[in-house]
Amino acid sequence: MKALYGRIQQLEQKLLQLLADHEQQKSTIQKLQQENEQLRQTMAMKDKALQRSSKQLGIDAISKQLGGTQGAEISKMLSNYIKDIDQCIAFFERCK
Repeated sequence: MKALYGRIQQLEQKLLQLLADHEQQKSTIQKLQQENEQLRQTMAMKDKALQRSSKQLGIDAISKQLGGTQGAEISKMLSNYIKDIDQCIAFFERCK
């Protein structure tokens, strides 16, 4: 009878340890999911910044080819259009 009681206590301790390990694993998973989401957001922001940079490089190339004040005016207009478009895209993304 004593052996059975001892075995039950061992099983209870193992069960408690498994439950504690399970809670720790759930906590780790939650932290990793949060970190993953933060990294996704950072990547999205960097991707948008890269797209803007490449657009700006294209605008700069066009304005250099046109040269003078005409190129600067067109460059400014294109930059304003792109900003407007980016604002529209951001608005539509918020509406989803």
